[in-house]
Amino acid sequence: MYGQTYAIILVDDLGISEEKYGDVNFYLLRIRIDRRSTVSVQWATLCHEVLHITDAHLNLELTEGEIHRIDSGVFQFLSQVMGCEK
Repeated sequence: MYGQTYAIILVDDLGISEEKYGDVNFYLLRIRIDRRSTVSVQWATLCHEVLHITDAHLNLELTEGEIHRIDSGVFQFLSQVMGCEK
């Protein structure tokens, strides 16, 4: 993505105190997703984290709320077209 390859890693514990399903590390080029969440939530989380990468690389300065609203639409599209909600 944007000339870089991000590893997508399913983990048992994100080591984060707040309730999150995933995170992205721009320096380690990795996206971590909580393995304990449903497959549907994992796909939604991946969409969300990819939007964070896009936001950072394009300097969009989106808020967390804006990213969440966009990821909801992207995930709905992928669920219907690609069957990501299995």
